[in-house]
Amino acid sequence: YAILFISPELDRSKALVQQLTLPDDIRFYFTDSGVEALSILSDQSIQLLIVHKNLSHKMNGVEVCELLLQKESTANTPIIFLNDEIEAIPQCTNIIKFLSTEPDPKSLSKHITRHYDSYRSQQELQIEKNLVLSIVNRIHSPIFIIEHQQVTFANQFFLNFFGLDDLHSFSQHYPHVEELFVLEKEQTSASFSQWLKELLHHQDEANFIMHNKEGKELHVKVRGELLEHSNEFLIIT
Repeated sequence: YAILFISPELDRSKALVQQLTLPDDIRFYFTDSGVEALSILSDQSIQLLIVHKNLSHKMNGVEVCELLLQKESTANTPIIFLNDEIEAIPQCTNIIKFLSTEPDPKSLSKHITRHYDSYRSQQELQIEKNLVLSIVNRIHSPIFIIEHQQVTFANQFFLNFFGLDDLHSFSQHYPHVEELFVLEKEQTSASFSQWLKELLHHQDEANFIMHNKEGKELHVKVRGELLEHSNEFLIIT
């Protein structure tokens, strides 16, 4: 977990960091230049920025924040902004906290630790998601989620059947989810959502046919559920 501290007074910034109470795996980079900060961000993985409004070179702190917002790779990097001028607060959406230019070490430690904990939790969640996805992608039958008549998740078998690499490509080729299914006449008389609900509420496994635009059909047995408190249908075949 890396923090970039951008401040006109590097010695004072480094002394402040020495007073912070933080997890051991947090490391700091320091610069007094907005231009150099942008260079560091292009070379290093930075999880949090501390930006002083007044910098000693060509670019001030507000300009740094605005430039970071314009780049896709840095637009979501959170910033703790140090500023004493209440009337000159920047409106950058990447700023998560305003503190004085001489912040209390306890307060700064608290806000850094709060973001650190959130970042670590997101990392752990992503690892769990990747593990589940790797398992789901090994299953040789379609597994997918439908929400508001759009496929919002699909395993690799599902995508392979439709000859597409990812969900974005799938959505472009198949904008209407009912096109995926071969429906009987009596099924088409009801709304697609109602048909799907009835299908998933079968006590026994139900059968249906999926087809792609090349005319290839896939006969499957379905188990699934309506995810609680949502409009999502989890289809496990």
